[in-house]
Amino acid sequence: MRLSFNTFIFYRMRQAWSTIKPFAGILIYIFGILVAISLLDIIISVINMRFYTDAVFITLFGVAGIFAALLGYLFGMDTAINKNKATRISLSLFLILFGLLFFFLFSALEGGEYKTPFKAYGITITATSLFLLSGKLDDI
Repeated sequence: MRLSFNTFIFYRMRQAWSTIKPFAGILIYIFGILVAISLLDIIISVINMRFYTDAVFITLFGVAGIFAALLGYLFGMDTAINKNKATRISLSLFLILFGLLFFFLFSALEGGEYKTPFKAYGITITATSLFLLSGKLDDI
């Protein structure tokens, strides 16, 4: 039985999507949580302006970075084809890369009010990824 060219192309596209799906999911989690925490930050500052400080602002983004890294990693491991050490390392390195991008590049590009919270978001994504790289979460 000979496969047609279209069938072959769709098979390859499906195979490629299943390979990049964990990384796409991590990006969706990272940027989705960033948007959600930014909206929550605006809501909290409007509702409770008197008690809203820079420390709360930075802490919100730091905690959000932890959740973004954990949820992105767990989604990536769930959707990965092979759930082995190489997958864990590649997902963790991908998270570390984006954490460092937030710490150095995105915070410098923003440069204003969100510079320090972006750094907190990036450093907590990186620190959580280093914890995940050790494999302690997979042993549970």
